[in-house]
Amino acid sequence: MGMRGKGMVRKDSLQLLTIIILSIAILGLSNLSGHPDRKSGGMGTTSEGLRAAFASYELSQGEKIHYEWESNSLVRFVITADPYHPQLAEFVNITGLSAEGSFVSPANAQYFLQATFLEASSGFEARIDYTTFRMTQFSESMIVAKPFVLTGLAMAVAGVLSWNWKERKASSDTSGERDSLTFWHFFVADYKNWIAVVIGAVLLVVASALGWIDTSHLDDDYLIDWTNLLGRGFLFWGLVFGLWLSYNSYKVLKMVARNPS
Repeated sequence: MGMRGKGMVRKDSLQLLTIIILSIAILGLSNLSGHPDRKSGGMGTTSEGLRAAFASYELSQGEKIHYEWESNSLVRFVITADPYHPQLAEFVNITGLSAEGSFVSPANAQYFLQATFLEASSGFEARIDYTTFRMTQFSESMIVAKPFVLTGLAMAVAGVLSWNWKERKASSDTSGERDSLTFWHFFVADYKNWIAVVIGAVLLVVASALGWIDTSHLDDDYLIDWTNLLGRGFLFWGLVFGLWLSYNSYKVLKMVARNPS
């Protein structure tokens, strides 16, 4: 292989490495949460007046807690620094079937989020579904910046793959070039090898954009979680299986090129 051929192999290897690094970067960034210490779930009781703490946070002065909850029975929701005598160190007190808001810590302390069911009759399951998370200046900034950074990374991945696909798809099946064909050349020549990677990256961009547009609603949280799960699955497994399957086919092609019948 001449100097030009070696240069082409190095260039193709660099492009393959670039796609792998960009994909890892997208996965890593998608796993960074703008909602640190997020807690979500549900509680139920059949005992009237039961008080339960469903979350607690150690906050520095100026940090915030976002809270949202919905209940099928009347609830008194409080944020307090004293879980045993909440009324003595109460900062938030809301009575209703649902609420949403943010609480700013006035001092360094541990704060407890409690719910008391007020109308739970015997045999009736009073239930509260909730989501809460801590908010910092960094996390709030990341919620805004994350969709733009992910979009840039996704566009880079899609751009490199699609550009090389257009350039190389025609020559990948040309038997006369099999001896000089690189794995990168073979990989990008068939879009089925990498399309799942692009789909996964786009889904992760969509999930981050949803988190930026609406960072709190319970129903939207499920949509964001599922979009993130699908995006990571498509991106990671699409890359792994795309490289693995195409590499096996590439080895067969090279073997046939070296040992023509």
